[in-house]
Amino acid sequence: MPAKRGEGIEGFWVRDPRRGAVYVVFRGTESGSYDDLVTDLLTIPTRWPGPAQVHAGFAAGYRSVAAQMPWRRGVAAQEWVLTGHSLGGALATLAASERPGPAARLVTFGAPRVGDQAFVSLLAGCEIERYVNCCDLVPRVPPESFDEAPLTTLLTDLLALNAQGLTLPEQLGMQAARGGAGLLARGVAAVLRKSGLQAQFLHAGPELYLDHAGSLHRGPSAEWVKSDQVLARGNYRGVVHREMPALNLQAMFARFGTLITLSLTGEGSRLVEGLRELLGDLARSATLANVLLRDLADHAPVGYVNALRKL
Repeated sequence: MPAKRGEGIEGFWVRDPRRGAVYVVFRGTESGSYDDLVTDLLTIPTRWPGPAQVHAGFAAGYRSVAAQMPWRRGVAAQEWVLTGHSLGGALATLAASERPGPAARLVTFGAPRVGDQAFVSLLAGCEIERYVNCCDLVPRVPPESFDEAPLTTLLTDLLALNAQGLTLPEQLGMQAARGGAGLLARGVAAVLRKSGLQAQFLHAGPELYLDHAGSLHRGPSAEWVKSDQVLARGNYRGVVHREMPALNLQAMFARFGTLITLSLTGEGSRLVEGLRELLGDLARSATLANVLLRDLADHAPVGYVNALRKL
């Protein structure tokens, strides 16, 4: 079947007449830039069938091609197999939630969170395989909620990723920035709570974790994953011979100060827009073309393919 396109969304579906299965495949982010994912983390959730809420950006992308799904074109199947990498995994998850019949298999690689608990309930009856390659950043976004703790974790994680290669004075400045991240997250959470905006983003299915050496672990503990990621990042720094681009800490501190002021004055729309800009700046502070961070390198499809070939 030819590729289906809509609003930058591409994919295809094929039928296996021997098994009576139909495979639906979505392409992931094409540009190689993480800006779109990072700057869209605070998307306003949108309604999905029933009481479910999902990421508005992913929902808009899927709806642009939903009419071309095989079940909407009168195609029947004994089994649906839906898959995709990154954004493609999010779209496959949305597609799986509306597929007809109970026989479905959902396989995602490096997929972000998509929706709330009511949405996850729509995937009942699906056999889910959710692969995460070691330090891959994308499965950690969007944050589980807009509460203080998840927002603090997200901001401090991004700051930690960009701290590699800094001089000692810059590292001391980064420590101060992490403290500011907690204060900023507290203000953002308070503003969003006051505005009535609530969001919950959960993963569906247990994590199939590929460790730093490419070995598969089913549902490992969060503590063990953290230790494996520390080891992976250390190994990766040992083989990368370019220096990290320097962060403009003075400009970053000024941005933090502005956002904290906005959070205290309750200017919600300007606060959210400013936070998106900050997250985008942090994402762009490393030269993505050189893949200087393990957390970005591990998102590449080839990393998943190489690891799964060893299984």
